[in-house]
Amino acid sequence: NCELMTLCVRGIWVFSTETKSVLYSRRYQTVEKRALLTHGKKYVEIPPDDEFTPMFFSGLADATIDTPNNVLILSNSLWPVVYLLIDILCYVCIPLVQDQSNPKTPLIKSPFITGAVDLLEGLTSFFDRIDYPFKPKQLAELSTSLGRAIPFGRPTFMNVSTVSNLVQGFPASDVPSLTQRRPAWKPILYKGKQRIEFILQERIECVLYDKPKIPNRWRISGALLCKAEIEGIPEVNVTITNRLPHIPIHHFTVNSCVQNAIPSDMSRDGKFTEKKLTFIPPNDQFELCRYEVREISDIPIRGFYQMAESSPTEIKFLVQLKLNNKFNNNFAYCHLQIPFPNRGQIKACEGIPTCGTATVIVDRSCVIWDVGTKFNSRNLEVTFSATVYFEENPAVPAGLNLERRPSSLSTSSPTSSGNLNLNSQVETETLGVFEETSDPFLVGNNSFVQMRFSILGDTMSGLAIEGNQTFVSGKIQSSVEREILADNYVIWNDGGEVRSSAE
Repeated sequence: NCELMTLCVRGIWVFSTETKSVLYSRRYQTVEKRALLTHGKKYVEIPPDDEFTPMFFSGLADATIDTPNNVLILSNSLWPVVYLLIDILCYVCIPLVQDQSNPKTPLIKSPFITGAVDLLEGLTSFFDRIDYPFKPKQLAELSTSLGRAIPFGRPTFMNVSTVSNLVQGFPASDVPSLTQRRPAWKPILYKGKQRIEFILQERIECVLYDKPKIPNRWRISGALLCKAEIEGIPEVNVTITNRLPHIPIHHFTVNSCVQNAIPSDMSRDGKFTEKKLTFIPPNDQFELCRYEVREISDIPIRGFYQMAESSPTEIKFLVQLKLNNKFNNNFAYCHLQIPFPNRGQIKACEGIPTCGTATVIVDRSCVIWDVGTKFNSRNLEVTFSATVYFEENPAVPAGLNLERRPSSLSTSSPTSSGNLNLNSQVETETLGVFEETSDPFLVGNNSFVQMRFSILGDTMSGLAIEGNQTFVSGKIQSSVEREILADNYVIWNDGGEVRSSAE
């Protein structure tokens, strides 16, 4: 996007969080000289790797809840150190910022920091192609690819296949002529069956408290993904219409391949009826634009959760979900996990949901409810009520570890007695289950449930693309999909205390 294309980086690093050592590093001296000239007396030099590595991990350990996500200020006042944690690897970048004196700047107002996060996300795709532990030959090839992707510390494009094609050289059938000008993001021309696909994807993070004095909160962001397999270098014109023009669209940014956007800027209140984009697409899938949505009162699912402790080894719970009738009753998946941290292992669970199936994950002390692909009642409400019995509760461990790992969902059905089948080895990638839930706050009636779902053919913002609003020269097949995703949709127990923070 535009933030990435205007970014300059002083250096990039990849660390192992297991060994707390540097696996790969690259510094850009041309950008470092610019940092010295730009910052003057406020210039802070990046120390050598053997000093920078422990300094970074110390700063990471000292990060608090008030520390901005993905950004650190190190002990020598080096700022901003932007990082991205993926499994056992930590990707780090130090962008060149113009104002070194204001580390408290909100991230949304600092395009250099948001661009650095985009850069690190792109960097992960390069490392995903090689196996860990990395071999010297793999790192040498990687360094060559990154030299193409980030020449002189200025990212041009982070598409792995495009960079690989550039490193390998042009095919004999596709050597550009001296008069042909190709955009940097499309150095290799596509040949084959032509088509263009769009996915309008919106994500919602939501916390429902069901408390009179604590408002429910949600945050919605969206992106228009595009994959264009088109021969030559044609211009594509697409019109994004807003079916709910009273809902403002904020922070609307476009990819650097966009040549023209009409209107060129948004009105102050973020409201518009349509927006036309003209662009020359790269060959692979990319993010054409992104945006945020506020002032939305209709969220897809409202929920109610009630859990009460009958004894230290027995609890009863009720979960009620209601789908808003303004949204499609068509799910790719809808999963709800009901964790019971700081308790013994589950001995039995008596109860049957009104829709879908449920499974107990014994070694996680967790019940998983797979609602299915539709809410099967006329009023679009589904319910799950059950009694759970536990082994004797061990001592509650101190500390907090909410690290998650992918796991799968069993499709076990309830037994004839109404007891759910116990499953201690659940292995899919469709649901992230807490590996450990030893948060000392989650005791007694203090608890929550967490939902993940995908609603097909719908958006919350009202933005849409009609098939006849995409124009490319020639007959090219086009398709448009819409999707609402929720990865972090939390419902707190009505009968317990909750954890909340100020806006």
